This record gives sequence, structure tokens and C-alpha cells, in this order.
Amino acid sequence: MHKQGPSSFMTAGLLFWAAFALAGCAEPQSETSIVSGSVKDDTDAPVHGAVVGARNLEMGVTTFVITNPEGEFQTPPLRNGSYQISVERQGYRSDTLDLDLDGSPQAVHVKLEPLSIVPVSQITNVDFNRYLPEDSGKRAVIRICGQCHSLRNPFLEEGRTRDEWAALAERMMAGVVWSGPDNFTELDTQPMVDYLAKYHGPENTLSEELGEKIKMAGNRGDFPIGHNLIFREYDIPQPPPGPLDTSAQHGRGRMRRGTSGSHTAAPDQSGNVWFTEVDGKKIGQLQISTGKVKEYPLKTPGVAPHGITVGPDGIVWFAGYPSVLGRIDPKTGTLEEIPVPDMDNGSPTMPHSVIVAEDGKVWLTESDRMGQERGSFSSYDPVSGEFTRYLFEKGDSPYGIIAHEGLIWFALIRPGKIGFLNPQTGEMKTFSTPTPNSAVRRLRFDAKGRLWFGEWGTDKIGMFDPVTQQFTEYDLPFPSSPYGIYTDSNGYVWLATHARDSFIRFDPETQEIVEYPLPLGSIIRDIWPDQEGRMWFISGWLRDKVGSAEIAGY
Repeated sequence: MHKQGPSSFMTAGLLFWAAFALAGCAEPQSETSIVSGSVKDDTDAPVHGAVVGARNLEMGVTTFVITNPEGEFQTPPLRNGSYQISVERQGYRSDTLDLDLDGSPQAVHVKLEPLSIVPVSQITNVDFNRYLPEDSGKRAVIRICGQCHSLRNPFLEEGRTRDEWAALAERMMAGVVWSGPDNFTELDTQPMVDYLAKYHGPENTLSEELGEKIKMAGNRGDFPIGHNLIFREYDIPQPPPGPLDTSAQHGRGRMRRGTSGSHTAAPDQSGNVWFTEVDGKKIGQLQISTGKVKEYPLKTPGVAPHGITVGPDGIVWFAGYPSVLGRIDPKTGTLEEIPVPDMDNGSPTMPHSVIVAEDGKVWLTESDRMGQERGSFSSYDPVSGEFTRYLFEKGDSPYGIIAHEGLIWFALIRPGKIGFLNPQTGEMKTFSTPTPNSAVRRLRFDAKGRLWFGEWGTDKIGMFDPVTQQFTEYDLPFPSSPYGIYTDSNGYVWLATHARDSFIRFDPETQEIVEYPLPLGSIIRDIWPDQEGRMWFISGWLRDKVGSAEIAGY
């Protein structure tokens, strides 16, 4: 067993000391170990809501748990082996400890050193929303830059000149499938560029100023912090770093970090999770038991896979833009790319989300790249090989989709509607949310037949009753941008927030809200359960991890 004295765990920022409980024998007692302990600050006060990670170095799997109000934590049983233990809490310096698990229960006690300011690497989207200077262009920065990733990404890097920001904006906008509640045009990026150049130029100190404001404000304390969630992350292979596009270079010769651009994940019934790699142009297959990943490169150059699902027969389907519906047969390992017909005006479609209905037909939402044409969604019959397309009104931009009791339900992120199609009769109805520009993204039904969704544009939880055709909205008392959603067997509604690096659990009966902190940078776009009720997802565009979450069973 790996042991070290207390002094060897001291660093500039974090003090670890470990007490190993040996249950009376030197031989390993089991194939798994449990790590428990506590997290305190420099005054010996407990730190509630710290995220403790145990990373299996061989498998590339990290298990996270959250400290309770007494600062205590306990992991589930972990496979024996070499681990790296980490502790993360906004406003404190983080560090790691190497630990070997051999079947004996072990305790790790941690002291966190407070930081004088909150570093930009710990600033969340909600902090940027609150503390960025109020000036013309702030809203464009939040809506455009925050569409796909955390706002910390541009502020983590060095400042740029206005020309450099403009070049970067041009490159980023050229690659985005726009799905925001507002139809930004090329001219609309100018306030954003002006704002970034003013507040994050080459010699700018805005990040430090924000860190001071957040530190002075202290813990946000918007609502209770939960600690009975187990969160896991599985590594995804990363491509090597490459040079930035010359149009986006800001003159410092930096290399762009390699990223797979992972987006959506869905489990099958055989112990695998399938996921899309938008930047890597691949489909990944994660074997849960080993953490091993097998990748399937796409065949058509330039096609980016986005949504993914697994049918009841085990066939994997994915939506690729432009104009591809993909199919993988796990038994043979064959990947097929099925061309999606162009729109009536000859323009290619941008397939987005995909599901398999009860009758075996495949459904996918479609839009053009910037959402300026008429959105649609299509069904594909695997038996006949035929597509059938259904058009929305001009200006309606589809996003999430789900099948329920013979109907196909969909979200129109712009202007903010939900609706359904009856494939048997062709009847289609849409319903506008009570709050305009709600930017609905994902949809899930609960056991009572109610349809739940997060309102990304208005910071609300929405519910629609198909029987009464009435909406109910619940205000979230903070900027959150709810994105992915899931309803569990206990009746809870789970929301993955775009702004807070957290899960929110909502109880429809009591309207109680509990927040579960996640590792910083976790932006969860879609959630699908496995047979055990675990939630599966991609935990962040730049984190590039397959993630799962479940309630602790101890």
C-alpha cells in the first residue's frame, strides 16, 4: 500500500493528510476500496459543497462526490489501483494527492487554502452574467459566446486587439449551427467585438477585477447544496494540438488545444455509451466496465455528428450536419451514412437531434446553419429507406425531440414553443410558452404524462400538461440557462445548467430546489438514462468527457 507522511502532502495551496484504517490484516480484503474524509479551510471550518474527485489513473475514470455541511465525504466502492485525489471549490486553491487503493478503507482529510481573488479558471457563466461591466455589447457576448461554451474560455486566454477579436468572431460564427433565441446577423457581432476589445484587450486586467468582486461577494448561497450525488467522468481520446486558423490568429503563435468537441451521449443495453465528436468527426463507443473507447470515423469529409440515440434493437443512429443520418450496427461494426434530402430550395439541411420512435422509424430535427430558412423535421423508415419531411413556419427553429404514446413532440428554440405531430393523421400543433423567447431546448415526460423542459432564455422550468393543454412555469431565482433535462422514477426533475456548473433537482410537489455542484466547466446538453436509472451525458464541450450521475446508495 502506498503511504506518505503528512509533510509530504504539503504544497503552497493545499494540505493533505491521510489516515489509513486497516481492518486488522495486511492482505487486501476486497477488489474495491472506499475513500472517506473531510474538507476544512485554514480556520478548521468545514467546507460544504466541495467537489472531491478520485481519478483511476489506469482506466481514465474519475468519480466525484460532494462534501456535506460538516465538510465530510465518502466515495462509492472504487476499483483498486492508483488514484489521484483532487478537491475543488470556488475561491480556494486546488491540488492533488496520489493514493494507492488496495482493498483497505482509507481516509483523506484536506485543508483548503483560501485565495485572495477568484481566478478566472473558477469563474462560472453566472458570475460573468452578474459581474461583467454593464455596457453596450454585454448581452451579445453572453448570448453569442455563451451559446456553445462557458464565457471563461475567452477570458482564460490573453487579451486581443479589436482586429483579432473580429477575426476570431468570424471564424467561430462560420462554424456554429445557430440555435439561439435571437437571429444574430454578421452586423450584430460588432457590439460583441467592440465590448471584448474594450474590456479584454492586450493589456486588460478585467479577469482580476472580476475575481476580486466575486471574492468580496462570497458564497452565492442561492439555495441548498445537495451532497448525495455520485458523478463520474470517462476520458475521451484527444487529437493532437494544431495551429489556429490564420484568420483567427492573434499574432502570438499559439497552438489550439486538440479537442474532440464531444456533444451528446446515449447508453445502450449492453454496457456501452455512444457519443458524438463534432470536431473529431467520429462516433465513440465507451465500454463502461473498462473505460475503453472505440472510435468510428465518419466517411464523408466535413460532416460533423451532433445528436445520437440507440434504438431498441441496439442500432445506433446519429444526426450529422450537413445532410447526413448515420447508422452503426454494433454487431458488425459497420457505419453507414444515409444522405438526407435537400430542402425544396436546394439548400442542405443541418440535422440536429435524433430519436427512434416506438414503431422503429427514426426522427430528426433539421435547420439551416444560421436559422434563417424554414426549419423542419423528418422521419426515416429503415425498412423502405424513405424520408418524410414536415415543415415548420418560417422563423421556427427546431431543437429537441422525443416520442411519447404515438406522438412526436418537439421543441422550437426560436421563438419558444413546444408542439407535437401525429404521424398517423398528419395533425401538427404548436404551443407558445407563456414567457416569450424561452428558448426551449430539451423535453422529457414524467410518469404522470406531463412534459417538462428548461427555458434556456428565461431561467425558468416549464411544464406542459397535454390533457389540459396548459403551461406552468417555475422561476429560478438566479441566472442559470437550464439546458439538458431528465425526470427520474422518484418524480424529481433534473436540470443541467449552462451557467452554474451544476445539476439542479426540482421537486414538483414541494417546488424545492437543490443544487449539486459539478466540476468547473461542466456544460451538459442532453441527458439519457440507462436501465439502472443513471443519467448519461457529455459533461462539457471542452472537458471532453463522457459523464454519468446517480444518487448515492449509501
